[in-house]
Amino acid sequence: MTRLSDQKKQYGLRLWLGRASFGFVILLTLVLVFLDWRGGRSWWSSLPLFFPSQCWLAPLVVLFPAALLLNRRLCWLLLVPVILVCFVYMRFHCSMGRTAHPADITLLSNNIADRDLAGLWSFIEFCNPDVLALQEAKYWAQTIRKRFNNRHISINGEFAIVSRFPIISATPVVGMNRGGFPLAVRYKLLRDGRSFVVYNIHMPTPRSYFLALRDGVLSDPLLPQAQIATRQSWRSYADYWSQRIELTRLLVAAMDREQEPFVLAGDFNMPDHGTMYREFKSRCVDSFASAGCGYGLTFPGNSDTIVSLHRPWLRIDYQFAGTGIRPITCEVEPWKRAKHLAVFGQYELQPECDSLISFKSFH
Repeated sequence: MTRLSDQKKQYGLRLWLGRASFGFVILLTLVLVFLDWRGGRSWWSSLPLFFPSQCWLAPLVVLFPAALLLNRRLCWLLLVPVILVCFVYMRFHCSMGRTAHPADITLLSNNIADRDLAGLWSFIEFCNPDVLALQEAKYWAQTIRKRFNNRHISINGEFAIVSRFPIISATPVVGMNRGGFPLAVRYKLLRDGRSFVVYNIHMPTPRSYFLALRDGVLSDPLLPQAQIATRQSWRSYADYWSQRIELTRLLVAAMDREQEPFVLAGDFNMPDHGTMYREFKSRCVDSFASAGCGYGLTFPGNSDTIVSLHRPWLRIDYQFAGTGIRPITCEVEPWKRAKHLAVFGQYELQPECDSLISFKSFH
């Protein structure tokens, strides 16, 4: 009788484990598809976009050991979430590049806030780019001018362009400013008699809002002051995300008006999932996705999060190639203890615009 009871108990556990495993795989698939296609359409759906992708595999900490004990065949099923997260959602890119075409333009972009510039200089010397697009460079203006005294330099607010080619103009993108400072600057350059444009971009960071939300969650929910502060934090983040959507509309409008071959480069503070990312990708070519190899993670290079093994877990720094320009190769700076890792791209200037990219309004 006891043996029969044990068998029934084990059968019940195996049945529960099978249902839980299938349920987890199905639910995870639906969540990741939703985030990839609709994430960021509203403020609440934007929050999970910034989570370390490995967090979605947390239930495996319980399910996988249980499967080893009760039903090893389920281990094959539980490999599906690993593949789904690590190779589909995180987008492992594998491109050998189009090395048959010589590069007309090479571009390196980086947000240089809170980083050791010695490491960046060594990567710049290795890549030897034609154009250097830097964000948060305001306090390094003298250092930049001294180091690149044989090149053309234009510094506008926090943005700096260092170029082998003459810089014809530098114009802030209309409407894209915060606190009186530009968030994007359009640089027009001239290469062998042909002009092209580099948009140097730094979208506002959500970091302070995330910290406020974290403090609200960790505070005592019974305290009236904590409840008020938490509600205010949620409202502030909702307002921030509304501003981000509007800034994206303004940048899309600038792309719509652009008549020159162009590249968007910089710190977009935007993960490579959701409606906002797709808005750019539908109009331009994501250089790393098209011509890079690996995950291309750029932030935070100084991570102390054990979930991501103390490595970056987000791709928020990009180069997008617009009309008249095609990426040949693109790579991310080898890992260093830097907040943002640099992105280096090589581009081919097309003789003529073979086709116009259709621009759609942001929804």
